[in-house]
Amino acid sequence: MTNFFGVDLPTVAGRISTHMRQTEEILMQFHIENMSCGGCAKSVTAAIRSLDKDAEVSADPPNRTVEVKSSASRAEVEAVLQEAGYPAAAG
Repeated sequence: MTNFFGVDLPTVAGRISTHMRQTEEILMQFHIENMSCGGCAKSVTAAIRSLDKDAEVSADPPNRTVEVKSSASRAEVEAVLQEAGYPAAAG
């Protein structure tokens, strides 16, 4: 059955699948050697949120780490941090 009350089920299923892939969030951890203060943490957070306004960002300057939950890819987050002057390594 591909048509249910005039609705093409494969088309609807494809749209739902695409939407789910686009909104899937992943948890990433990074080590940022030059993030040493609260101001740096704010800059790192702002850079990540410029990429994904809904990203959850938890920066820990004393340990120089940041946790990010975002629908953006790891490569995208690394690129935006590099551009902001905070090169990141996998944490």
